[in-house]
Amino acid sequence: MESDGPFRLFLSQVCPTEEAGLYTLRARVMSFGGLNEAAMIVKDYGGPDLDVAIPTSNTWTQITIPNIRCEGASARVGFWANSDDNNGIAVDDVEFFRQE
Repeated sequence: MESDGPFRLFLSQVCPTEEAGLYTLRARVMSFGGLNEAAMIVKDYGGPDLDVAIPTSNTWTQITIPNIRCEGASARVGFWANSDDNNGIAVDDVEFFRQE
């Protein structure tokens, strides 16, 4: 995401779960410019919202939210950013999978 002015944005997608159990959300992220805040989030899975901050780094970094106990048929995963001019985040290799 990149912007010519200040922005707050939440992009998300609903991910189906194969069955109840423990899941992990993992992604590679990178930020550029000075972010006020940015996070990877999982919600609507049957428990409280979980998040991990996206570090301020211009190199790719892997972040993970493990041990998500899904009780329902899906979970919403997404990314939140609150930024000023010419700042943003890049996201790649997003995985939401059942732990073995």
